[in-house]
Amino acid sequence: MLSRRLLASIAALGLAACRRETAPTPPAGPVTVQAARVELLDLANTITIAGELRAYREVDLHAKVAGYLRAILVDIGDHVQAGQVIARLEAPEQEQERAQAEAAEKRARLDIERAKGDLARAEATVRLRQNQFQRLDKVARARPNLIAKQEIDDARSHLDEAEAQSAALKGNLAAVEQQVAIAHSALARVEAMGAYLTITAPFAGVITQRFADPGAMIQAGTTSQSQARPVVRLAEIDRLRLVVPVPETLVGTIQVGSPLTGLVAAAHQKIVGRVARFTSSINSVSRAMETQIDVPNAGRSLKPGMMAEVTFPTAQANHALAVPVQAAREREGKFFVLVVNAQGVVEERAVHKGLETADKVQLLDGVREGEVVITAAATPVKAGQTVTPQLPRPAQPAAPGAK
Repeated sequence: MLSRRLLASIAALGLAACRRETAPTPPAGPVTVQAARVELLDLANTITIAGELRAYREVDLHAKVAGYLRAILVDIGDHVQAGQVIARLEAPEQEQERAQAEAAEKRARLDIERAKGDLARAEATVRLRQNQFQRLDKVARARPNLIAKQEIDDARSHLDEAEAQSAALKGNLAAVEQQVAIAHSALARVEAMGAYLTITAPFAGVITQRFADPGAMIQAGTTSQSQARPVVRLAEIDRLRLVVPVPETLVGTIQVGSPLTGLVAAAHQKIVGRVARFTSSINSVSRAMETQIDVPNAGRSLKPGMMAEVTFPTAQANHALAVPVQAAREREGKFFVLVVNAQGVVEERAVHKGLETADKVQLLDGVREGEVVITAAATPVKAGQTVTPQLPRPAQPAAPGAK
């Protein structure tokens, strides 16, 4: 009796187990995945390099001639215009030289008048002697033996002497005229040197340094070896030069006119410009090439010496088919993406990558603009599987008055 009950229990358990094994598994719903659309974008890789703002033009104003600083009309921070008087010097010896030069020119002009008078008298004598000789010669021809030949020879000799005297006085007049020209040139030189006693601004700018005060002795800064002290330093800051050391590896990408952007953090100001010039030479120490961008500074909010972070493009791809970098997957050295078709079915497509930025990657083939690719999924997804793509929500415009 016990054996029958045991056998019945075992049979019942086996039947229940068979029923559990053959029961159908309920179908699972579509998996929700994170996705993005294939977009047509302009991609670029960039590098940020620190640059320095410098004055567009900067010059130390020296004195051409030595003298005492009589007056200085500007101070540091003053804005001046081209031609504006900066300082005036005084040099008593300059006035003495000018007086001597004026006296020399006046004396030379008086010598000219004297020489002209002597020449006029000599020419009058020539005409008189010529008339005398011609009359005697005419009579002698008309009535031979009436006038002694000696008298005619004396008249001829006097005429030759007068002509020689006249020629000498003409030469003397030319020499005196040359002396007048020399005296005038000397006076002009003294006047020109006297003009250097007034120092003016060669261009519009701001005074950034002042090196002397009234009464100081200013040496002439006429040679590069001179240790003469300048009077002031003038800088043009209405436009600046942004000087950037471009690394040797990027030199080949730099061209005049290339667009660049920068940020001056100290002034909270963005710079948009183009490459104006570069040295075409690599510094042997820094292994970089100096590159300059002209920066307008009409408001003078930027100051020479400020640092700027300049963004240089290192590679660029315009109108590129791009997806998030997470969408490009790699298997055995080859890349593919998982595309969700219109029916929600996953398709695996082989692709080739192009330019890659921090968040986007260019796909050279395998996809079309507007298609949906999977970027992330909670569980592994395979080709042929039905999924529900969840696309990023477009950014909503801020409400008026929102901070």
